Amino acid sequence: MGLPSSSRGGQRVRLVVLHTAEGARTNASLYNYFNSTQVASCHAGIDDSGVSDGWVDYARASWTLRNGNAYSDNAEICGFAKWTRSEWLAHPGMLKGAAAWVRSRCDARGIPIVKLTPADVRAGKAGVCGHVDYTNATGDGTHWDPGPNFPWDIVIDLARGTGGGGSNPGGPAAPTVEDDIMSMGNGGPTPAGEWGRIVVPLNGRRFLRIATSYGDAVKIDGISIIDDTPAGSGANGKTVQLGGSVAPDRPGPWDFARTDANFANYSHVVIRYQCAGPVTAWVNDRP
Repeated sequence: MGLPSSSRGGQRVRLVVLHTAEGARTNASLYNYFNSTQVASCHAGIDDSGVSDGWVDYARASWTLRNGNAYSDNAEICGFAKWTRSEWLAHPGMLKGAAAWVRSRCDARGIPIVKLTPADVRAGKAGVCGHVDYTNATGDGTHWDPGPNFPWDIVIDLARGTGGGGSNPGGPAAPTVEDDIMSMGNGGPTPAGEWGRIVVPLNGRRFLRIATSYGDAVKIDGISIIDDTPAGSGANGKTVQLGGSVAPDRPGPWDFARTDANFANYSHVVIRYQCAGPVTAWVNDRP
């Protein structure tokens, strides 16, 4: 028995929508819920392990967005709309999966990877949004997922990457979706007086970004770029220190962006930090 779905009635898909499952914590349990109840569905599920796709054929409308089903592609993340930003950042697999799914559906549909506001949705624009944006735009229902603390900045930034489905004639091959999404690292809170370490593959990227949770302060002691050293191996490699303390303690959400022309010649970036909450670092080709 397949998951319930409907004809799109000839409508063009213009919305790529993220939801939260509000109960199921794995793709398997979410799929089993949909399959057993036959009252709702989605095109894909996203948990800590990544994306499980193809639950409903994208040629058909899943039962996820009420009266907006016909013109939307929909994925459910196995999280909760009530989560704080810190709790979202503690699930990097979900964020990577969400970004990968957004990128793939926007590429498939020719939809810009742009976070829409309720006003944008109401105006009929194409892009990426949460169920809450549809709710506030149309007054259809009361859903507010994926919640006010969902890290759209990180997910949209990761989803954009640099390939965007376009070509790069005469130049190096455009990074793949897998390269984009794997160019991310997550670090937990550090005990008082101790330093944490995040290692992120560069994959030819030149821009580094670091973000923390609301209310957290972070201290960055040093950023190093490493050549030919497998992440986390501790092996000796050629290292270039980009400076000592690159920023003072600052309140979150802390967002640091840095570019270095030498990044393209190295394999990994290492960030040494202190923070009371989780820290996320990622790299891409845009400031």
